[in-house]
Amino acid sequence: MRFRVPAQWSLASVMVAVVTAELIGCTRCGTPAQPAHGLAPLLSLLPRTAQAVFLVPRLRSLEPAIQRVELLKLTTLASQLQGFESGRDFLSAVMAQLGIDFSSPSALAKAGIDPEGAFALVIPSGGEAYAVIPVQDAVRFHDALAELARNRSGTSKGSPHPDLGFVARAGFAFVAGAAMVSELPRHAAIDAEQSLALEPSLTDALKQSGGASLAYAWLSPRFDWSSSWAPAGATLDLDVTSQQLRVRAHAPWVTGSILSALKVQPSSQSLLKYLPDDSFLVARFAGPPERLGPMLQRLMGKAVDPVFDDVLANLSPGMIASLSLSPTAVLSPMPVLDVRKSNPFHFFHFVALAPVRDREKARQLLSQSPALGSRMGVRIEERQEQGEKIFASTYALGEGAHLALVGQTAAIGAPLETLLHVVRRLKSPSNAAQGPLPDPKLRGELDGAAAMVIDLPRLASSIRSLPTSSWGVGGFAIRGAALRWLTALEDLRGLSVHFSGSEQSLELEVALHFAGT
Repeated sequence: MRFRVPAQWSLASVMVAVVTAELIGCTRCGTPAQPAHGLAPLLSLLPRTAQAVFLVPRLRSLEPAIQRVELLKLTTLASQLQGFESGRDFLSAVMAQLGIDFSSPSALAKAGIDPEGAFALVIPSGGEAYAVIPVQDAVRFHDALAELARNRSGTSKGSPHPDLGFVARAGFAFVAGAAMVSELPRHAAIDAEQSLALEPSLTDALKQSGGASLAYAWLSPRFDWSSSWAPAGATLDLDVTSQQLRVRAHAPWVTGSILSALKVQPSSQSLLKYLPDDSFLVARFAGPPERLGPMLQRLMGKAVDPVFDDVLANLSPGMIASLSLSPTAVLSPMPVLDVRKSNPFHFFHFVALAPVRDREKARQLLSQSPALGSRMGVRIEERQEQGEKIFASTYALGEGAHLALVGQTAAIGAPLETLLHVVRRLKSPSNAAQGPLPDPKLRGELDGAAAMVIDLPRLASSIRSLPTSSWGVGGFAIRGAALRWLTALEDLRGLSVHFSGSEQSLELEVALHFAGT
C-alpha cells in the first residue's frame, strides 16, 4: 500500500482502506487481524540474506525500560546538552520525529499497532531499511500511516516515489519509504526456508537468553559495522532492568586458541585484597595463562619473545590487575595514552599480580628480565628498595613498570612506591586491607573467565580529589565541566565487561549497573 498526499485525499484514503482490509483482515468479517505473539512467527517472515536485523520481541516491554533510562542523571545531562530540559523531553522529540510513540502501549494501540506483538527493523543486502510491524487494528493502522505520510510530504516534494507504503502478511505490515516501497512485495514473500528462523547463530543466541530479552540485533558477516570484529557475524541482546543495562554479544568463532583461553580454571586464592584500595578499575583473568600467548601474538600482529611463553607457562590461573588515578595527574591538556608519546604512569598507578607454579623457575625468569628489556628498549636493573628486592625499569619517557617476586606471587607495578606498598601487603597478609571494589555487587562481577570492572563512584571521588593544579592554567572551566559529568554519574555504581567462550562461540557482556539497587 502506497501513501502520497494528492489533492483528492479523501478518495485515496477510501481506496487504501478497502485494500488494507483485504490484506490485513477485518474484525467485522471474522478474519483475524492480530499476528501470533513472540519472535517465532516474525522470524519466519524475515530474510536470512539481510545484512542486519533488529528485533523487539514485545513492544510493550519498551515502556519500563525507556522510563528507567530516561530518569538517569546521565541521560538528563546528555539531553540538556542537546537543548532539552530532560530525558523525557528529548524522548518526546524523537518520538515526534518518528510519528508514533513506540514507548507508549496506549499510543501504539491508538495507531493500530499490537503492543504485545514483535517488531523488526531490517537492513537488506540491497536497498534501504524497512520495518515489520504487528498490526492490531487495520483501519487505525492505515489512518496512522496516512497521517504520517501527510506530515512527511513536505520533505519529499518532487520525488517520483511514495512517501510511505506497506505490504501486509500474516498480521504484520512491512513498511518502508521512497524507492524501497516497490521492493516490499518481494521481501514480504520469502519462504520459511529462506528465513531467519533457520539461522543457527541467531536461534542459538535466542535459546541462551530464553528469547525474553528486551531487544536483539542479528548482524550478518556482510554487515559493514561488525565485519571487522565479528567476521562470522554476531547476535546482540539488550536488557534493561531496575538494576542494570546489559548488552551481550554472541559471535561464532572458528579460532580455537582464543576460545580455549576463555575457559575458567580453578584458582587457589584471590589476590584482590592485595591491590591498592583506591583502584577504580580491576581486571581478572581466570583462564589458562599459557593460552594468552597466541592471543597476545594476534593482538600485536607479530611473534612475541619466547621468554613470554615461558613466563605464561609458569603462571597459575587467577591473574589480577588494577588502575588508580595518580594524585598528581595533570589533565590539561587531555593526556595522550600512547606509551611512545607520553608516560602513562604520570596519570595512572598500575599493579598486576599473578600466582606462580614454580617459585625457583620464576626467580630464574626474573633474572633474565634485564636482557629481555634491552631487546625492547627498556632498561631493567636489580636493586634493593626499602629492604625489598626489585627489578626496576626505565625507558625513554621515564619510569617504567617494576617487577618483584613475593613468595608464590609475581608482582608488576608502577610507580615504584605503589609496587612497594603492594609488596608489603603480600608479605603481611594478615595486615592487608579490604582492597578495591568495596561494593559486593561489583566484586561479584569479577567472576568468569575474563572480567573487568570500573568502580564509577571511586573514579569520581579520585577526580574530585585532584588539586587545582591538575587542571592547568585556566583549567577551572575544564574542572567545572568534568564535575558536571561526575555529578551525572551519581546514580551509577559501575561498569562491568565479561569475556567467555563456549565450544564454537565467543561471548562478550557489557553491563552498566545502577546505584541504589
